[in-house]
Amino acid sequence: MLSKGQELSTPSLVERFDVTKKIIQTDFKEYLLPLFSDGKIFYDYSSKTYKAKNNFLTKTLFSADELAVIAILKNKSKDKSSHLVKSLQISYL
Repeated sequence: MLSKGQELSTPSLVERFDVTKKIIQTDFKEYLLPLFSDGKIFYDYSSKTYKAKNNFLTKTLFSADELAVIAILKNKSKDKSSHLVKSLQISYL
């Protein structure tokens, strides 16, 4: 979604994954945002959404889904209870 220029709000992610707001915020803070510390993915406080810079995935051989799975699984050892990690592991096995 981010790679297509869409914004992600915490409430929409809560509804989509059927988890708490805290889980979504923690997973973004501890797993996704650190992977893009150069600001390619960021939280926009004015719109209260997660955004990505335009075309941030154009120079890669992997799809956005594959990159997300690789990045999250790479960091899964920090917190094996993460809901996003568990759901991605299950969906890609």
